Amino acid sequence: SCTTFNSTVRPRATRHDMLPLSTSTLLRTAPAAFAPATAAPLAVAASRLWRLTCSAATVRVAPMRTLACDASAAGARAAARAAARAAAACDGTTSSGRASATLSARTMGQERPNPALGCRRHSSAEARSFGSAAAPAAAAPSMDELHALFMRLADTTRAYDFSQDNNVLRSAAAAHREDVDASPIPEVEGRVHSIESMSAIDGPGLRWVMFTQGCGYRCQFCSNPDSWEMGGGTATTSKDIARQIARALPYLRYGEGGVTVSGGEPLLQPDFVSAVFQECRRMGVPTAVDTTGTGSSSAWRKVLPHTDLAMLCVKAPRAETYARLTGGFNQSRMLKFAAVCEHMSIPVWVRYVLIPGLTDSTYDLDWLQQFCEDHSHSVVQVDILPYHEFGVHKWEVMGLEYPLAGQQRPSREQTLDFLGALRQRVSRLGLSVIATGVE
Repeated sequence: SCTTFNSTVRPRATRHDMLPLSTSTLLRTAPAAFAPATAAPLAVAASRLWRLTCSAATVRVAPMRTLACDASAAGARAAARAAARAAAACDGTTSSGRASATLSARTMGQERPNPALGCRRHSSAEARSFGSAAAPAAAAPSMDELHALFMRLADTTRAYDFSQDNNVLRSAAAAHREDVDASPIPEVEGRVHSIESMSAIDGPGLRWVMFTQGCGYRCQFCSNPDSWEMGGGTATTSKDIARQIARALPYLRYGEGGVTVSGGEPLLQPDFVSAVFQECRRMGVPTAVDTTGTGSSSAWRKVLPHTDLAMLCVKAPRAETYARLTGGFNQSRMLKFAAVCEHMSIPVWVRYVLIPGLTDSTYDLDWLQQFCEDHSHSVVQVDILPYHEFGVHKWEVMGLEYPLAGQQRPSREQTLDFLGALRQRVSRLGLSVIATGVE
């Protein structure tokens, strides 16, 4: 549990090698799995169990030392109640493909071979059978059993010295920062809009997110219109970015996350993004690009070979709606980008903005279903993003008229209805279909 990132490039076949376990499965097998009486294994078990229960309950990942710092009876009972609620919530949504509890497992649906990866994704049924192998006839634990388990974990982790683990990770991060300078990867200049050092919604696990400067689209619902101009932002280099990422290695490791490059449009700076991703690969950090699928084919050839996940915003199914929402662009480049990802077997998260009256029709559902079927070797998740107005103030500061002023936001019921309809349509594909901020 305390190993550091491998300093070599991770094989592509390890992108989906983590078995997703439902929280209820974990809790049913927990007493047997946590049998060792030594402090260190139980401390690790406590940390992992706490992270899993938090992620299943759609709560931000708790610090690794939460249980060690809160070992009181009240704290343990609260943890037990949270775990029970998480298990119930997870079991209650298994049929909709939400049984996976680990944050990194969000990219995995039912088994579907991927020839280019040399491995396969595991289904929820496989996860349950994996867990039941340890305790085939075990019943769900009672509240008293959960309380006793958490009390035991809390007692053992309280005495566990985490400083050694932290020192190992800090030393590894320092070594990687020094290794950046000695890296043979060329240093490339680029322009950055902003950096978010910790995010839980921009890819699997905890993410370090870089927003590049510059975008050709003029999306009507854009939250960062100040990222449009290519000459704006802050000048930096790929080596400087790599040093910042190296400092984040401890929590990226513990959070089972990686680096996401968003924008703006990352593919408009392909040399810069490619260099950053290569530096990430040297540190063993998974990479993701959040894109509209624009740019040239030559740009894609520079970035995609070093990309572990493509998060593709498809904007709108209808050509006329796509053009209206993007400022006059058509879908051809986005569709070609999706085809390239399919050909290269690069996992894709489809990001879809749900706007009442614009992208919520039966035609839109049909199009999304067909898109997922046409790209069945790459699409692993569809993320429904309910329309919001969080970036309106930036339009006002820049003196721009917000084009969707007065646009109704989807209600929770509307979002869940669309979500349920899409899940039903793509259920046989084994995809994960979620709605960020709703479930």
